[in-house]
Amino acid sequence: MREIQQKTSRVSSTQQQQASGVPFIQKQSKQQTTAQATGMTRTTFDQEVNTRFGITTVRNGTMQDQVLSVQRYSRGATLPTTIPGWQSWDPGSQSPKYDAILAGIQDLANAFGGIPPVQSISFFHSAYDYSNGNYIQQPNTGADYSAGILNVYHQFDSISSFPVARSTTATTAGGRPGAPIPALNPHQSGRQTISHELGHGIAEAAHLANPNVFQDFNLAAGWHNGHLYDAGNTQVQSDLSQGNTPGAQFEITAANWNNPRWIDQPMSRYAVSGGQSEDFAESIAAFAQVPSVLQARAPRRYAFIQSNIASWRAHLRSVTAQAGGGASGNPVRTRSPQPPRRD
Repeated sequence: MREIQQKTSRVSSTQQQQASGVPFIQKQSKQQTTAQATGMTRTTFDQEVNTRFGITTVRNGTMQDQVLSVQRYSRGATLPTTIPGWQSWDPGSQSPKYDAILAGIQDLANAFGGIPPVQSISFFHSAYDYSNGNYIQQPNTGADYSAGILNVYHQFDSISSFPVARSTTATTAGGRPGAPIPALNPHQSGRQTISHELGHGIAEAAHLANPNVFQDFNLAAGWHNGHLYDAGNTQVQSDLSQGNTPGAQFEITAANWNNPRWIDQPMSRYAVSGGQSEDFAESIAAFAQVPSVLQARAPRRYAFIQSNIASWRAHLRSVTAQAGGGASGNPVRTRSPQPPRRD
């Protein structure tokens, strides 16, 4: 899942580079910027995701498609065939949104040597859940992925970014201790969202490679009984290895996630508030998008991913690296919700 930012400390690309010591996103040429503003055609997009990534179906979802999608996450329940107030979404015959999606997939492929076995991409205006006999619109959701199906919603390219560096007493975010969080343009936002969503697909591959992978990740990242602790602290490591709850002074929360006092620092507020699965997906996205920042902030997460890539790759669809991108049973829904986002 991913979220739009409602309130954040925004910095310019120059400030960002000064804080991190390295560019967050490579500067684009005038020609690249113009191409992104115009966007690729839908025909080209359909061809590119097929030839590059083996994705055979791209479609504008219908209301019936969305009913079936919601039903997949409702454990087989029969749902009403009409969604009140439903709207369709067509990104258009030409759109920069296609470029962002393609780049986000390629970013992940470049980092991991492959992608999850995505079979289809569907465009919907908004996500829905079904509860107590009613469809509930989820307008803050940007995308969701499970079992080969990537659903993209119209706000997927409206997120903010990861921090620019490790949080230290010398960095500030909106006047508070902590690393600044840059503003992203829609292209950059969209590609991060796609990398995050496919990070849930990496999670599926990781589980196939090692059924205990999430217990291992929890230990590496500092999760215990749904709470996050500073796994960089030796006392926390000792407590977690023995199955004990670390002291409250070591707990990382959505309110203090960017504080420089933590040794192993999460990549976003949502990595904390969303729980272990979103922390995993945020870490995967950061590994694909800003690996040096992930290594600086969260060396244990970085090392965990680095040490497991080879075994995960066996369960990914092989993809050729390119420059910058231009199961059975009831699936678990993984989404990129939008507001509120990182702050």
